Amino acid sequence: MVKQTPPGRLEVQPSNEMWAEDESKSSEWTLDALSAAARDLGGIEVSRSQVRRIQLAEGARWRRTRSWTRSRDADFERKGPGW
Repeated sequence: MVKQTPPGRLEVQPSNEMWAEDESKSSEWTLDALSAAARDLGGIEVSRSQVRRIQLAEGARWRRTRSWTRSRDADFERKGPGW
């Protein structure tokens, strides 16, 4: 399931429009989103902690998604473009 695109992620369609399968759902896979998807798609009741244990057993590495719009620089906003 984690190899599939999350239902809330926007994707560019052939018509160059952005579209998501279900905008009310998560745009990235989280433990909660995977647990909910298993319940919705397959009727499988699994807790977020069990999803994490499965991932660890499979050797999957979990990485936090980082936005390119954030800066670690404490003075980032103050440095702004100066308009």
